Amino acid sequence: MIRFLALTFFSASIAVAGCGSDDASDTDPGRDYSATIVRTTYGVPHITTDNYGDLGFGVGYAYAQDNVCLLMREIVASNGQTARYFGAEDGNPSADYVYTFYNSQEMIEQGLFQGVTDDLLEALAGYAAGFNQFLEDTGVDNLPEDCRGADWVRPITQLDMGKVIRKLILRASTDNLTGAIMAADPPSQSMAQLLPQESTPLTIRNPLPPITEMGSNGYGIGSNASQTEFGLQLGNPHFPWRGNLRFYMLHLTIPGELDAMGATITGLPIVLIGFNQNMAWSHTVSTGKRFSIYEVTLVEGDPMKYLYDGEERDIEEVPVTIEVLLEDGTVEEQTDSIYFTQYGPVFDGGALNSLLGGWPTLADTLLTYRDANLTNNRAITY
Repeated sequence: MIRFLALTFFSASIAVAGCGSDDASDTDPGRDYSATIVRTTYGVPHITTDNYGDLGFGVGYAYAQDNVCLLMREIVASNGQTARYFGAEDGNPSADYVYTFYNSQEMIEQGLFQGVTDDLLEALAGYAAGFNQFLEDTGVDNLPEDCRGADWVRPITQLDMGKVIRKLILRASTDNLTGAIMAADPPSQSMAQLLPQESTPLTIRNPLPPITEMGSNGYGIGSNASQTEFGLQLGNPHFPWRGNLRFYMLHLTIPGELDAMGATITGLPIVLIGFNQNMAWSHTVSTGKRFSIYEVTLVEGDPMKYLYDGEERDIEEVPVTIEVLLEDGTVEEQTDSIYFTQYGPVFDGGALNSLLGGWPTLADTLLTYRDANLTNNRAITY
């Protein structure tokens, strides 16, 4: 049920109610949700509810009203389905393989969601329910042009929200290396037959971005240095104006428990940068990449083994299957492999330096890396 009320010239209120999904990955399948959304100047949503599940419901509904296509595209990418719906040329098959692996149901539910507060899990389930309620109320054929009538628009789940968050967490680490990971290709012959090997130039779909890509600054001024009796804070994160990292302003209230206003980004039912009645907080961007590169020496004659402290260890091959939309409109399953050492995925460093390309490199080694954020669920624990 939705009820519209004109409150003032600058604001409008909407009371939203809906039911949750029967999907097993929702924390409370079939529950009823409700939220009050008041839109003030510039369309800023002020969302008031009694609990975190309903709060997520309100955020999901409001965000879908403003960014339904943007969120749905992020859902597609987080599920490793860009090539399935947009084709190999317009999609990103390399990233699809990587996120199909890292965003499996087991990886999210037994990894990312472990240790996360019940409040946040309920908010994520509510967010999905709010998005779905908007989709039901509006209809796919009435959405903005970017996704109107698209076959990739569908109801979403709490699991989908977890995948969006995992992709966001890996933004400064694995997300930079998806092309290099899928470019890593072991030789079919023995290493002895291949050496010496010449480096072959590689075209990587997503080489490492320039270090000047993003930045930010912020100022905190104490009450004794301001022209008021209170402290002041300026948060000035240099995030983009477009895409899934664009900030979204909102005000969240659970009477007696939460009253915070500020900004969030795609898929998060919380205030990332903002203030409450007691304090203000901000973030700054670090340009550091959250992965550590290791160079391992291959065992002579066996390119699928490497040495660690004089001990031979196996390189693990993990086949991953994605779907790809072909030019004739049919969909084909395609399988490729990701290779792992004890540290993490093997990658081809040819995008960084031609001397680092190949399996093995000219130094008879292999590049691999450890992702510092892969098990970092603290990023969403509050």
